[in-house]
Amino acid sequence: MLHLHYFKRFYLNLQEIFKVFFFYGSRGRRFLHY
Repeated sequence: MLHLHYFKRFYLNLQEIFKVFFFYGSRGRRFLHY
């Protein structure tokens, strides 16, 4: 189950990234699109 462990950690990291994107909202979107 080592592969599942790494997949779970990767999924949690994606959740953190999405949380940051939602937190910044339009400001972050404007920054990404210049």
